Order: sequence, then C-alpha cells, then structure tokens
Amino acid sequence: MKLFNLVIWNCLVFFTSFLCFVYSNVSNIDELLISKEALEIRTKNSTAKWPLCVLYRDPTTPSPKLEQSLVKFLRSLPENNVYKDWTIVAFNLDKGMLLWDGHPGSVPLLQCHIGTASSPLSYPSLNKADKTTRSLHQWFKNVNKLFAKRLPPLTMNHLPDVIVGHGGYTLVGIPGHLHHQTVENTLKKVAKSWKERIKVFVVIPFTDEETFMMQTYNVSQLPAVIVFNSQEWREKEKPLFVLQSVHEVEERRLETMLVTLHSQANQLNLDNFLDEVLSLYDLECSTLLINPEVISRYVNASDVYAVPFTVVFWQEREFTTQRYIIKQQVFDKDIPTLYFCLGFYKCCLLVCTQLKMMMKLRHTIHGKKVKMLRMSATL
Repeated sequence: MKLFNLVIWNCLVFFTSFLCFVYSNVSNIDELLISKEALEIRTKNSTAKWPLCVLYRDPTTPSPKLEQSLVKFLRSLPENNVYKDWTIVAFNLDKGMLLWDGHPGSVPLLQCHIGTASSPLSYPSLNKADKTTRSLHQWFKNVNKLFAKRLPPLTMNHLPDVIVGHGGYTLVGIPGHLHHQTVENTLKKVAKSWKERIKVFVVIPFTDEETFMMQTYNVSQLPAVIVFNSQEWREKEKPLFVLQSVHEVEERRLETMLVTLHSQANQLNLDNFLDEVLSLYDLECSTLLINPEVISRYVNASDVYAVPFTVVFWQEREFTTQRYIIKQQVFDKDIPTLYFCLGFYKCCLLVCTQLKMMMKLRHTIHGKKVKMLRMSATL
C-alpha cells in the first residue's frame, strides 16, 4: 500500500500528469503543464527521462498554431513509439518571468534538452518558421538522431557499477557550460580511437551530478576529466587521476596518458613514489606515468619544457652532514620521445640499452647510485 501511495504522489504532485499518461491521449496542451519549481528540478535531474522537451507558451494568447500542431503530433503517435520514454511538457511564461534564467527568449517555442553542447534544440528555428505537424514530426526525428549519438551521461548511483563492470579505464568528463562543446568533441575522438578498451561518460552542466562530482573529487577548475581504474577503485574507491583545466584535458594529453596506461608501465602516485623512485638500489629503466601531485612534490617542473621527459635521480653524500640526499636532473631535449619513436616499448628499450652499454651493468657511477626513469607526465 505504501508503494502504491508513493507512485500516486509522484504522478499527481511532483511532476504533474506527464509521467502518468500516454501522449496519444492528450487532447489539450493544458494537460502537459507543469510548475516552475517542477521544471527547475527536472532540468537538474539527469537520471530522469530524457530528452526533456518543453513547450514555452504565453497563457494570455489563444491556442496558437504551434500548440495545435504539437497536440496533433502527439495524438498521432502509436502506442509503442520511440518518444514514449521522453518527457514532453508545457510551461506558462508569465510577464514577470522575463529575467528568469530559464527563459527561452521568445514564445511560443518548443525546446528539447538532450544533454549535449548543442542543447537545447529549438522549434521552430529562426530560419524556418514552419509549424505544421509534418515539419514537427521531422524535427523530432532529427532530435532523436542527435540524442542517440550523444556521449552517455554519468549518473551518481551507477558510478561504482560502471567502473567495476568495465574492468578497465573509465573517463568521466566534467566540461562545465563554457567548455561543453570542446570536451564533448575531445572525448568522442578518444572514445572512437580506443573503442571498447575504455568507457567514456560526460557530466551534464548545471545538474546535481556536476555538483556531486566536483565536491566528491575536489574539482576546483573546469573543464576536468576524472580517470578511474577498476582495480584502483576496488582497493581504495578513489580515481586514478583528476585532470583539471583546458591544458590538462587536451586530446593529445589524454591520448598520451592512455598509451602509457595501456603499456603496463608503473603508474606513480604519492603513495608509491618513494618506493618506486627514491629507493635506489640498482640501475633501473622504467616507463612511468606520473600525476600532477607527484610532479609538484618531487620533480622540479620549472626545468621541464617538453613532455615526455627523462629524469635521473641519484643519491649523493652531503659534505657537511655526511647524509645521503636525493638529487635529480631533468632531460627534455635531444632524447627519444613518444612522438619520434616507432613505438612505446622501442623507445624504452633504446634508452635502457644505451644506459646498460655505458654503465656495463654497474650499480654506481662515480660512487653515485642511479635510477633512470622515462616519464610521461601531466604538468
């Protein structure tokens, strides 16, 4: 009985009638009306039924042609149609709402929100004022095509299942409003390049998911891309990397990061950097991916002018205290890089082979213990 009451309440109070009837039964546009509060809540909820289509109308104007065409279009739909899971509503724009953030600019106007950078899509368009049922039907078909091609949006409740279920790397883009198109294009290219080896999701701007992701993972600058790994998530429930700013989420940087991640190279973070890098026992050639936190703490980034780069760490006895201290030297010029080598492993093999020939497999050079690291870094 409680479940039944909950369903009835949702239908009659929260989102009014549009969740509770078949669109083919609509006889009047007033049956689709919702309140301002319900509309604002609905636009922030990316887990509800999408697309969200809103007919903005002037309540003082008699039923215009657009309203009549929309009602006729909805009534013509068969019971099992592609739009049955969409949310289609109407909203009255009063004169006192001209400064409202959600105002579309003109009425009557039909807009569909699909969660992409080009959203919302408007009908009729400025260059085509046709308001016939036939043209409306064609417009809905085009909206459906764009909706089908969009990047899948992230939902908070499904995040753990998505990360663990994939078994690899998951990229979640948080573009914000200003960089939505750029991040969308970048992630589509990356997804096309890596296919089933990665999963890509996007967080729709101005939604509850955006607020949740930024607060949970300390994202202070947009755009951002959060990189998850299934194994890392199982062990610590933490992301592998949190990349922030336009510079860090460029396509080339994401591609370089994914190449390194899929190369089975060691991945450096604040937890393992001391053991992997500063415990210098033998000559060791490694290919590593280091994140911004590691660079800011352990690498003198002011000496780095190109990525990828090579860093030599060594222990040297201090003259006054006679204690060993860690020193480093950055080489980012005239060395084999990922961009000039035929392959990732060939680059590492070349560097390591040259070092071993020079050092003849000795563990010291002039009394200094050495560890050579090949690094692909996000600065």
